[in-house]
Amino acid sequence: MDATGRAQAQEQAGPLTVQDVRRYFPTEFGLTRTMVAVPGHNVLYVKNPKAGCSTIALWLDRLPGVRELGVERVVQMLAGDAFRFTFVRNPLTRVESAWRDKVVRGKKVRPKLQRTLGLPLDPESPLTFDQFLAAIELQDPVGQNRH
Repeated sequence: MDATGRAQAQEQAGPLTVQDVRRYFPTEFGLTRTMVAVPGHNVLYVKNPKAGCSTIALWLDRLPGVRELGVERVVQMLAGDAFRFTFVRNPLTRVESAWRDKVVRGKKVRPKLQRTLGLPLDPESPLTFDQFLAAIELQDPVGQNRH
């Protein structure tokens, strides 16, 4: 989507509000775990788990963060008043890595995924990659494990 398309979409959706942010981040702790605000530079870094950006977060976390700013200022920054950035990982390799880590090597999440898929609960029963993808698709994105 180009800049014009983004502006039109935002205009149709209306301005971002504190209530919008609170819906996804009911506590300040959730907000600070997800974003690092650097008001002196008008920068907002959005953390993206498992994307290799821990070093950036480490450096930025040394600067004044969201807690010191308050949610209202962060909403202003999110609404377009700041330079916002993040890093992403190839989605296919990311989900494959999650499947290997959580399902192939680990067995703790298998019962939850089996329940989601309506399968018998058996932590010893393997889940295929396709089953893992199906379980992810059935989950509410807001409630998903961010890892």
